[in-house]
Amino acid sequence: MTFALLARCGRTGRIGLAIASEDLCTGAVFAHALRSNTGGSVTLGGSPGRNNTLACNLLAQGYAPARVLQELRANDPQCESRQIAVIDRHGRVAAHTGEALTRSALHRIEPGFAVLAGAAVKPSLVEALVQSFTASAALELDERLLKALESAAAECATPPRSVGIVAFGNQDYSDVDLRVDLHGDAIRELRRTYDEYQPFAAYYLERGKHPRQAIPQREFADMLYAGRSGNTR
Repeated sequence: MTFALLARCGRTGRIGLAIASEDLCTGAVFAHALRSNTGGSVTLGGSPGRNNTLACNLLAQGYAPARVLQELRANDPQCESRQIAVIDRHGRVAAHTGEALTRSALHRIEPGFAVLAGAAVKPSLVEALVQSFTASAALELDERLLKALESAAAECATPPRSVGIVAFGNQDYSDVDLRVDLHGDAIRELRRTYDEYQPFAAYYLERGKHPRQAIPQREFADMLYAGRSGNTR
């Protein structure tokens, strides 16, 4: 069982991906599926690295997602055994579910995002992903992706053991890249990890821009946790 949501935030222009699977290390495999100010691609069913690199290179040259998808399929003899989604920096989307896959495998395209769902994924799970992501447009993209995973959790016949979210803004590196592997409740653990990381996000961004002026991370953490302790009194 594997499913993925590839999206662009219409409010901020950020590109992001949420993915969940019974397979291990799925977050690490797809960590380089996106490129800032360009777009990205996700392939389920093997060969993601090659497809993602080609897709990002073509998107960077100005190819539309539909044309990128054509090129990916033309360069992959096993494309009918895979699912592929492509999104560009404008939020245009194209997707493919191979004819060799069972009928229960499906994809869904919505304005600004696409969902890929493997054969063991219920249609109600896809609907939960779509409804959650659509309803949370006022939130930051990474929070929307995580909420979509949480909405899908109740519809999972078998809980995913490996989950991840990744999001890119204007920087050459990801704003968020979090994953959980080999966990009995991976989506809930990802939420715990995200909530722990989130207060540090602005600190990491500022440290990257102005490293000489940044306070040590341990000092920032002490200030953060001291503030948390004070708020609970």
